[in-house]
Amino acid sequence: MRTFLLLSVAFLWAQTVHYSETFNSGNPPTGWTLNSSDQGGSTNPYNRWVVDAPYTAAHTSTSANPAFCQINDPQFCQNVSGPATPAQPTGITGAPQSPFLYISFNPSWNGANCPAATSQTPIVYIEPTTLFPCYPVQSAFAKSGPISIPAGTQPIRLSFFWLCQGGANAYGQVYYSTDGSTWNQLASRRGGTQFHNQASWYADTITLPITRPGTVYVGFRFVNNSGGGGSEPPFGIDEVRVWEASGSPPPAVTITMTPPVALVCAGSGLSVSFSTTGTFDPTNTFQVQLSDASGSFSNPTVIGTGTGSPIACLIPAALSSGTYRVRVVSTNPAATSNDEPVQVISFAGLTCSASPNPATPGSPVTFTLGGTGLPNGPFSIVWDPDDGSGQRTSSAGSLPTTLSHTYAAQGGYAVNFRVTHTASGCFQDCAVPLTVSSTSALPFLSYDNEKLYIWTSTPTQVEVYDSGGRLLYRGTAKEGIPVPPHTFYILRITTDKEVYVLRGMTP
Repeated sequence: MRTFLLLSVAFLWAQTVHYSETFNSGNPPTGWTLNSSDQGGSTNPYNRWVVDAPYTAAHTSTSANPAFCQINDPQFCQNVSGPATPAQPTGITGAPQSPFLYISFNPSWNGANCPAATSQTPIVYIEPTTLFPCYPVQSAFAKSGPISIPAGTQPIRLSFFWLCQGGANAYGQVYYSTDGSTWNQLASRRGGTQFHNQASWYADTITLPITRPGTVYVGFRFVNNSGGGGSEPPFGIDEVRVWEASGSPPPAVTITMTPPVALVCAGSGLSVSFSTTGTFDPTNTFQVQLSDASGSFSNPTVIGTGTGSPIACLIPAALSSGTYRVRVVSTNPAATSNDEPVQVISFAGLTCSASPNPATPGSPVTFTLGGTGLPNGPFSIVWDPDDGSGQRTSSAGSLPTTLSHTYAAQGGYAVNFRVTHTASGCFQDCAVPLTVSSTSALPFLSYDNEKLYIWTSTPTQVEVYDSGGRLLYRGTAKEGIPVPPHTFYILRITTDKEVYVLRGMTP
């Protein structure tokens, strides 16, 4: 299966920085106003802008605002815990755990016991608790002071790192103003004016449509609508810069992998096409890099390289299912693209087993399909009991799941399964060597670490043949017999009582 993705590469131009704020000193930072009334923001919100370093699991304490505690009595205050904030990338000053600007987060609530309309707090100055679970619909605004922009011809750019898991009714917004009172909304370079569904730090760059020379203000707003239902981390901001490119623009690259990838199978191909402007050094190469499962590129996996378009990539087969991120880098000159999500569907951890094994004729055998690192369902399953009864089809909403079959005759069976992820078409085969015997004398087979083990109650001589009849092994059954995975085999087993011929396939 070959899939395609859309990315763009931004080169690290030489910069003239007109303003920079790292939030590493001062609360609020110099020149900033937190929780202002701009854009309808509450000046005393329960969700409020703060500067801190919330890297422990219990970091949000809404009771820090005494206005929401009745006569400042702590028993009426509620602490709200959340997950630890993800570590910062190296582009942030003081990373990986420096202070930053963020919003303390509680979802708004429009429950049956809450008053209607926008004011939903039933008792003034009591912070919402389990007894009074009503959160007013609010927004919170934070803004910089005036930033002077000199005369010039280059575009002025705003760059910052942000994260916000949030949701459809709980999200961030970004604004600019030229007079400090009239605000204009900006869109992320990843698209859209709602900043949410981003659990890890994202490096954003936005062009400010202003006239030079002039003055510009930067604003960040958190919107918490009724029934917000968002999740942490809340809207967080760091490393704010207002700058322009200096010198001649360097070569540029646009990655055009289309259409965008929704699902990709572990072990399948990913084709990356791109166009370039400007001149690259003859020694330049392009790399397509894959993040880890947390979205971090601290130790990226290179899944494809090339000197031109397209680049053929391969998603590692051993990955667990999950959402990873993909980016493209060039070597000369060095540049790094934005990163985009890729949902990997993997069956690398799929296992299948039979119980009981060995089984007795006429009694049901239960097969279990499960494992680790598997995708969410639903799944379709095609399997063959290998007793001549024919192939059959089943389905499962999730894994693990069980199937059952009753064998009439004793013997050795290779029970085969193909599990397919319905949404993506990704699949994996699995096989169980099954022994059915009415007597304990029939050998029992097991497979571990690419070795086949044969268990009998009597001395045994073993011959292993491949599907073409070629002898692979001859010896005793005292030790494991090397047989590669996914291999069909024929066993000739000689004991002091009988000769058995069995066939099967290793998992």
